[in-house]
Amino acid sequence: MAQKISAGNFHAVVVCPNAVAGSWGRNDIGQLGDGTHTSASVPVLVKGLTNIIMTTCGRQHTLALKADGTVWAWGDNAFGQLGVGNVSWTDTNTAVQVLGLNQVISIAAGTYHSMALKNDGTVWTWGWNGWGQLANGNYNNVSFPLLVNDLDSITSITALGDHSLALKQDSTVWAWGRNSSGQLGDGTTLPRTLPVQVFSMQGIIKISAGYQYSVALKKDSTVWTWGDNTNGQLGDSSALGSLTAVQVKSLNKVADIKGGYSHALALKQDATVWAWGSNNDGQIGNGNNANQKVPAQVIGLSNVITIGSGYDFSFAVRGDGTGWSWGNNMHGQLGDSTHINSSLPIQIKNFCPLIFSVNDISVSDFKIFPNPTSGVFTIDFDKGISWQLYIYNLRGELIVTHLIKKQAITLDFSVYPKGIYFINIHKGDGIYFKKLVIQ
Repeated sequence: MAQKISAGNFHAVVVCPNAVAGSWGRNDIGQLGDGTHTSASVPVLVKGLTNIIMTTCGRQHTLALKADGTVWAWGDNAFGQLGVGNVSWTDTNTAVQVLGLNQVISIAAGTYHSMALKNDGTVWTWGWNGWGQLANGNYNNVSFPLLVNDLDSITSITALGDHSLALKQDSTVWAWGRNSSGQLGDGTTLPRTLPVQVFSMQGIIKISAGYQYSVALKKDSTVWTWGDNTNGQLGDSSALGSLTAVQVKSLNKVADIKGGYSHALALKQDATVWAWGSNNDGQIGNGNNANQKVPAQVIGLSNVITIGSGYDFSFAVRGDGTGWSWGNNMHGQLGDSTHINSSLPIQIKNFCPLIFSVNDISVSDFKIFPNPTSGVFTIDFDKGISWQLYIYNLRGELIVTHLIKKQAITLDFSVYPKGIYFINIHKGDGIYFKKLVIQ
């Protein structure tokens, strides 16, 4: 898998190709999950969790989804957002399992609430419910996951602040929670304790919640926004908010989107990054601190495969596996070992696959030779007569999968592009990782 970044108010988490996670930034409530309450300006290892496929961050809490479909949480639990069944346990600096959840395929987190999407298309929520963001018909907080009724066939979920969005299989968007700026897109400013359909939003393939606004990507690769526009985060060149969707100006051929607190990001099909909205700390990445009412290209970034956004800072992962960040750095959330803001992208230090390299989790009975190679190589795993092989490129795309019933296999990768690949071997006693270099 490629590196995937999520971020909260002042901390960030990355899932590395070896399925462990690194985190950095503010840690006063244990939101880094490293067993301490010490903030970090470079990535530290999330303690005790492996086989991670996804993370998401609330204001001061973090969720992780494991490959077995279970959800784990750490950090702030003041409103039950960790899902452990009580709020007397106010925080934890190591991961605990969310109660009663399995077969989960995606997770999301708002300021103080959490969400999970199961493989049957149902949505489950828990945590703070002061604006109806749990979609259970009332305003009562819940410290364990509850099913969102009358919502099915969901393929994607997102949350930020105090509202939530869900994308259905029919490409319609549904929303609930706080609506003070029209971020639910239903033409009103009324809070909703049950899901309502976002007006005129059909043919949607991706959604992302901002703090009091929302972002959607259509099949035609255009981007649409609604809600608060105080800092230009709707990207439509105006200063007016909107209760229904408006199109982001001069932005097309978009592959991915990400909403932040009051700025937004788009990854275009040409692997460049564009941003708009608030820029007081340089989170737009264009070298200045002026707000942007229309998208501006992030300077100096190309070959980007993943984007992420926190409160007032931004991230990108390039195809070479390096991580880059820009914006506010008060708590070390840019991960460059300093606390200095940057209005241009700077490289994250010790980013995967560096300190969390697959080579750091090698075992003596897992061999790849020759490595580096010009194409032909052998994998020898002396761990029994049956094991499952997966090979991924840096984009996280699965290249090869095999069920191996002998101790060695020879493969020819001369037809694939030169670069770094990640080899995963799954056995009943765990998952083993190594890095392969094609020269």
